[in-house]
Amino acid sequence: MRIPLQASASLSFQHQQARAYRTLLMAFAYPARLQQLEVDAMQACIDCLLDTATRVALSVGSHAWCERILATGAMLSSQPEWVFAGPALADLDSIPTGSREVPEEGATAVIGVEALSETALHTPGELCIGARGAGLKEPTLLFVSGLKRGVIEHHQAWHGEYPCGVDLLLCAGRQVVALPRHLTLELR
Repeated sequence: MRIPLQASASLSFQHQQARAYRTLLMAFAYPARLQQLEVDAMQACIDCLLDTATRVALSVGSHAWCERILATGAMLSSQPEWVFAGPALADLDSIPTGSREVPEEGATAVIGVEALSETALHTPGELCIGARGAGLKEPTLLFVSGLKRGVIEHHQAWHGEYPCGVDLLLCAGRQVVALPRHLTLELR
């Protein structure tokens, strides 16, 4: 008698997590290029990148996201490795940027925004961000709705101190884009 093989819900979830993790890696491998996930991008970042050894800071407006982040066992810290924030990311000056001796101590800011596109969105307050640098064959444009100009202005200031700085992961729905610290960003 043949018994049909069925993937358990747990195995299906693990496969989904593995695909999400690979997509997040692709976001950093191909910076400033939109990546599409099967699940909410912020959810994927929380589920795939946090564990009990991770130091985080929270500036998200959603109680549900805070609960989900804390459920991973990640530790709240004033010296976070990961900063989870809404588009109004308030205190950019307090995000660790690392030092010349240990630049890897610069944090990654995961920021929820309204929309991401490689073409103009035509929304009020939309930012057009030009990106160039390693990993890009040619300068790239990214259009972001729901992000404060100050985030990009801070990235520009941090870039002057490279290899110190902060990596950005922008999340909108099921889309994610990485803007690592080595990229030169400009507002257009």
